[in-house]
Amino acid sequence: MSKRTISLIIALFIVTVLLLGIALSNSAKPQGENSTHISPTPTPYAQTSLQFSPATLNIPLGSVAPQTVTVVATTRANDITGVQLEISYDPKAITNVSIASGGMFTNPLIFNDKIDTINGRISYAYAITPSQQAKNGSGPVAVITFTPMRNAVDTNGQKIMQTKLSLLPKSVVTARGVDQSVLMQSSLANSATLLFNSAGPQKSLFSPPQTTTPAQ
Repeated sequence: MSKRTISLIIALFIVTVLLLGIALSNSAKPQGENSTHISPTPTPYAQTSLQFSPATLNIPLGSVAPQTVTVVATTRANDITGVQLEISYDPKAITNVSIASGGMFTNPLIFNDKIDTINGRISYAYAITPSQQAKNGSGPVAVITFTPMRNAVDTNGQKIMQTKLSLLPKSVVTARGVDQSVLMQSSLANSATLLFNSAGPQKSLFSPPQTTTPAQ
């Protein structure tokens, strides 16, 4: 047998040993080691919701008594430090609109407090002071007070029987450790519906004659 043949046999033997070693190494790996790694879903930073309370307010038809609607925050995992509320309303339906901070924050720094009576818009923003603690949980962040217009009518002269207070997209909630608004986008669909259809009991125009019992 020639030296060349012997060299080829030795080379084939070495290659066979190497391939066998690789095959054994791959079979020894734990099952799933080559599977795609799935990263856990990150927790969303925006977990705070805003809603109106009550969501529906029945107002006696023709009443001009002051009414109140509260904006309530539910923070979940957020530690909130302030709010910016942009709320629309119909100035043909309500008047004397005002807003103040709710009980969730005590003496915050007010940055904006404007009522646009022409376009019907509330702009209100405040934040905690450096010495105050961020808030967590559920509580009132603002209280809106207004007076219904007596016999309110729209631009077509039709009597207004229903109107709304609605959150606008520029509304923001700030939180400690987060550089973006933590307000959930779903909150922007929230509104308070004001119904002018609860007239209550009507008094008769005619009073029944009073009867007296003769003294004994």
